[in-house]
Amino acid sequence: MKLRLTLLALIVVLVSRAQQPNLHTPVDLVDNVTNIENLIRALSFPSNMETEEVKTEGNAYLNEEFTEGTVALSNGTTYNRIPLRYNIYNDQVEFRNKSGKIYNINNPSEIRQVTIGQSKFEFIQPKGKRSKSQFFAEVLVEGNTSLLKHFRMKIQPAKPAQTHQEAKAPVFVKIPSEYLIRRPCGEIHQFKNQKELLSLLADKNILVDELIKRESLSVTR
Repeated sequence: MKLRLTLLALIVVLVSRAQQPNLHTPVDLVDNVTNIENLIRALSFPSNMETEEVKTEGNAYLNEEFTEGTVALSNGTTYNRIPLRYNIYNDQVEFRNKSGKIYNINNPSEIRQVTIGQSKFEFIQPKGKRSKSQFFAEVLVEGNTSLLKHFRMKIQPAKPAQTHQEAKAPVFVKIPSEYLIRRPCGEIHQFKNQKELLSLLADKNILVDELIKRESLSVTR
């Protein structure tokens, strides 16, 4: 069974009774054009990704097409109906204005949540000594204990021409995503196997262990 489906099954059990966070905030009701321009002024700068992509094959995005979504800030301001996409390689959320110019969202620490289509993203700022650096992550399951997915990508270097083989341009390559648990205290922990998962969820490890055995699940990649 794929890792994502397994984790969702486990975490849904853990958080089914967890108190869900209050995600209701005041909504900016201005028209779409003004909304985008407000977002540009609030926290953005022009994207330089297009220049890099000309030199690199493939693309750096979770979904190359822009999808209408919402940017909710920690101060309660919400920007609706914004064309958005997630740049995995740069770990940035991009948006496009009416004239087609592309911007990166700057100051991501001010963002509470970004919704792109049906997917929710948060800018994660982990706590604790074992924490990772800051990054955007998709929120797969949300609650007191949350399941996060951190997408990752690299550029495979160009290869010079050789005998009977043409030169190859650099190319964007997705690498395995990281799955993480966020505890109520805010600490973020990655796990790679069942033992690590049970250790992180020590307060519910009996319940999780029983579920794994009953459903014949696997938490390995």
